[in-house]
Amino acid sequence: MQDSDRLIKRAQNGDAEAYEQLILPLEQRIYTLCYRITNNREDAFDCAQEVMLRAYRSIGEYRFHASFATWVYRITTNVCLDMIRRRRIKPFVSLEGMIDAGFTAADRANNPQETLERNDLNAALRECIARLPLDMRTAIILRDIQGLTYEEVAAVLRLNLGTVKSRISRARERLRRMLFTYGMDEQPPRGKGRGE
Repeated sequence: MQDSDRLIKRAQNGDAEAYEQLILPLEQRIYTLCYRITNNREDAFDCAQEVMLRAYRSIGEYRFHASFATWVYRITTNVCLDMIRRRRIKPFVSLEGMIDAGFTAADRANNPQETLERNDLNAALRECIARLPLDMRTAIILRDIQGLTYEEVAAVLRLNLGTVKSRISRARERLRRMLFTYGMDEQPPRGKGRGE
């Protein structure tokens, strides 16, 4: 039995210290994921607090089918989506908030023009991600920003692998077309997408 499995078993038996040892390494990633889904610092903080509380209350339901982190990301995604649906949060982008959540807008290039272009691209990309439909935005954040595998994204979202791959592919194509309208992509659109 791995150390993390022992900690989980202890936490399932009511050991708050064991739970803290499990959740603390994930705390920043939970907040970052919350921020990237809600696009609002205060909402992200509220969601992250709710995630940690909900995970603690329901740790007895954890069945070791996925990694503990994947289980926590599923809770995180559900909490954020619940808040968005409940409050009908409109996506918007705050540069300050994105930097707080770990985005780096500056490039370390020596050429100031390249740095400016990189900053423009980062800002355009953040805005375009925020404008994606919620299901696409969540999938692409988990895969391309959080770095989860397709299988982990499928586990977090409780979708089959094919649906996840399709959703991410459509999100990437939509982002590419949106970036083209910003003048950030030199290639013409591949075709018209539905709903645009």
